[in-house]
Amino acid sequence: MQKKERSKILSPKNLSIIIGVFIIIFIVLILKFTIIIDALEAKSMNISFFMTDVFHKPEEISKGVYLMEKAKGLRKDVVIFGFDEKSLAELGRFPWKRSVYAKFLENANKSKKRRPTGVLIDVLFTEHSQDKKEDQILAEALRKYKSNTVIDMFADVSNQVPNVSEEIKERLKLIEPLGIPAKDNFPQFVNVVTPPIKEIIKSGVIIAPATSLYGLNPRLASKEADKVARRFALVVKINGRYYPSTVLWLAMLYYKVGLNDVVVNMGKNIILKNATIPKTKTSPERKEDIVIPIDSQGALTINFYGRPGTFQVRPFSDVVNGKISKRFFKKKIVLVGVYAEGLQDIHQTPYGSMFGIEMIANAVTQLLNRDYIKFAPDYINIAIIIFFGLIISYIVGRKSILYSYVSTFILVIAYFFTVIFFFDKYRYVLNLSAPLITGVLTLFTMIAYRILTEEKEKKAIQNMFSNYVSKSVVDELLKHPEKLELGGEDKEITVLFSDIRGFTTLSEKLKPQELVAHLNEYLSAMTDIIFKYEGTLDKYVGDEIMAFWNAPIEQPNHAELACLTALEMMEKLRELNEKWPEDRRLNIGIGINTGIMTVGNMGSKSRMDYTLMGDNVNLGARLEGTNKIYGTNIIISEYTYDKIKDKFLCRELDNIRVKGKKKPVKIYEVIAKMEDVEKLKESMAAA
Repeated sequence: MQKKERSKILSPKNLSIIIGVFIIIFIVLILKFTIIIDALEAKSMNISFFMTDVFHKPEEISKGVYLMEKAKGLRKDVVIFGFDEKSLAELGRFPWKRSVYAKFLENANKSKKRRPTGVLIDVLFTEHSQDKKEDQILAEALRKYKSNTVIDMFADVSNQVPNVSEEIKERLKLIEPLGIPAKDNFPQFVNVVTPPIKEIIKSGVIIAPATSLYGLNPRLASKEADKVARRFALVVKINGRYYPSTVLWLAMLYYKVGLNDVVVNMGKNIILKNATIPKTKTSPERKEDIVIPIDSQGALTINFYGRPGTFQVRPFSDVVNGKISKRFFKKKIVLVGVYAEGLQDIHQTPYGSMFGIEMIANAVTQLLNRDYIKFAPDYINIAIIIFFGLIISYIVGRKSILYSYVSTFILVIAYFFTVIFFFDKYRYVLNLSAPLITGVLTLFTMIAYRILTEEKEKKAIQNMFSNYVSKSVVDELLKHPEKLELGGEDKEITVLFSDIRGFTTLSEKLKPQELVAHLNEYLSAMTDIIFKYEGTLDKYVGDEIMAFWNAPIEQPNHAELACLTALEMMEKLRELNEKWPEDRRLNIGIGINTGIMTVGNMGSKSRMDYTLMGDNVNLGARLEGTNKIYGTNIIISEYTYDKIKDKFLCRELDNIRVKGKKKPVKIYEVIAKMEDVEKLKESMAAA
């Protein structure tokens, strides 16, 4: 009787629940006492941000061509002026004289009635200029506009802590009025602090740290397990005082909150007391306390609004040179900083590499929008873990293996999109990895148990089928799928598509014989040009031509050859149109793309073609059709442009998203060879 009861308890139905409970306990212990789940959640956060972009489907402007929509949450009153390539070209080699920054402040604050709410200059002025007059010029400008200007001071963590000089000690003493006395025992996590030079401090300008932090939380950051900048310190503890960061100061200026109205509850929140909430279309101006969540390092998890480039960046030099209207700056939060790769200040974020000034723009926008990222408490995450563990263990113990797989897959997908939905809609973060690991681990543990017991007989029956089918053939093809290939290889190719505009209308006007003759004359002329520039003619599809370069022979200048072909095709078409009657004249569109494509003999053993395949081929075809949207004849992708930009005059058109591509593509119109442009300039100069 006892043996029978024991057998009943250890049956797959009951044992599955027992295994599920043990797995739940195991995962909860990992969640509470290790950083494994934290590290996985950091990666999950990257997915959440990425999927937010996917949820907001761009507008389709033509078949297969999409226009990116503006990121949700962006504000017109947060603007960036970057040290970009144009600024470097106009203002000279970086670093610039400090009078340049003074000129920027003068021009941005030119109108007293239209002054910006706040200006951040994200530059460290911790060393004296070689010309001391430059320091005085900047200090005077900062003194003049101290009420709305914020300057960086260096505050960071370093493994090698330098000795603090008397000069630095004096500077730290001078900035003490900008700090809030700490009334807690939280440790100071920065160990290298360098304020600006004394002249700048004495100007009375707002001086603040700008410290971005790695890791999803302090625990993860302390183990250096997440090298992605996800947080920004809103307050930094230095020598027993809390200094509001650049980001927090800009929010304080926006909400008209003074230092005395800032309350720091480290590890919980920052309260901006009696903040002035600007009026909107639906509500009047009002006063209220603003509560901002922070962790034990005083940091806010950044709510990124999009990929690098989401915020429009204007050239810093445009303000210095007086090209921006003074009306533009009214009630703006103006951010000034590096926006050229050679100047560095690039951080790894959930969206990849991003300039520091873009991170600041995201954090400032977040504070003004008050849409903070909120994390579900442990009890909610543990409840979800328990649900996954019990429901999947119940299913696996009572249903077939196929049913168990399908059910688990459906649960995983449903929960995944639930997490993404809550993040996208409410910026509420549910733990993604722990419940999924619980479910998958429970599934495979129970399936392994069943395979070792009751599934043995089913496996033996399945093995019998090899006596009735050619299993060896199937196994061989699965092991070596390349045996099905007829000879393809992946390599960088430039592909060209051309197509006649309004061909259907033309075909209705001509008799079939006349149409064929007319089309043959056109195709012959275009094909001769392709062969002239050593292109490979792939195929004709009606009036469409497809050609490519760099296969089968190597052609290092394949992108250049394709663009030369396109320009000459347009020139030849103009010649043909001059001799054709007006009702037979043609207009064509050409699309060119460069990238990795599969090229080789494709087809059957009896019939094969040497042709191309791949997403990059499709992109070339999409670009050809995009000409009619922009009224152009030759459109190339950014990948082709990168290879020919020094040899051809091109005009940037747009950022588009094409069908089959997740990442938007920048497109350009090819106008002429650069040497032809130079010759034209010379002839005009001579005339």
